Amino acid sequence: MGLKEEIKASALNLGADLVGVASVERFDGAPSGFHPTDIMPETKSVVVIAKKISDQLVCGSLGTAYTNTFQAILRRLDYIASDVAVFVEKVGGKAIPIPADDPYNYWDEENHRGMRDLSSRDK
Repeated sequence: MGLKEEIKASALNLGADLVGVASVERFDGAPSGFHPTDIMPETKSVVVIAKKISDQLVCGSLGTAYTNTFQAILRRLDYIASDVAVFVEKVGGKAIPIPADDPYNYWDEENHRGMRDLSSRDK
């Protein structure tokens, strides 16, 4: 098993439902200051993890249940990212876990939009 597969397996074992490894070039076009190489210049790849939200919550009308679940999932993603970063370091790599949501480095009050350490905007 290669390193990429080991990292994916580690994230899945920690509770991620989906794991991908994106080449740093995938982030070309990210806003200045929010590219992976702005955080760690030698970055070659970015590990992306996801958790599933219940279909009934997404399609339902219980805002409080959705908000509570979404916040719990964001925290769980942060824990998984921290553990995956430690795993990457144990196998000789370098990693920095990026928060799934807040805190933000920049908040655009007019558009009610925050920007984190790393751009998650699709090309």
